[in-house]
Amino acid sequence: MNAMHEVFEAAARYFSVLGEPGRLKILHAICGEEMSVNGIIGATGMAQANASRHLGLMYQAGMLSRRREGTQVFYKVADQMFIELCRT
Repeated sequence: MNAMHEVFEAAARYFSVLGEPGRLKILHAICGEEMSVNGIIGATGMAQANASRHLGLMYQAGMLSRRREGTQVFYKVADQMFIELCRT
């Protein structure tokens, strides 16, 4: 049971991050493709500050990866498990 403790902790973190509808909208928007923050805002209808906050939390949780190109930041789903979740 101790060996599973880390697995349970990781699953709880993921579910707590996914427990916010705005984050699910973001995940849905970028499930199939990398997208800039402006693209995510357009796809989700979220305010820039709100989207940035959610993206930061999802990045810190390891769900998303990001890269910078000039002044733009692009995000994509980092964990294959979340791509499968989107498709479900």
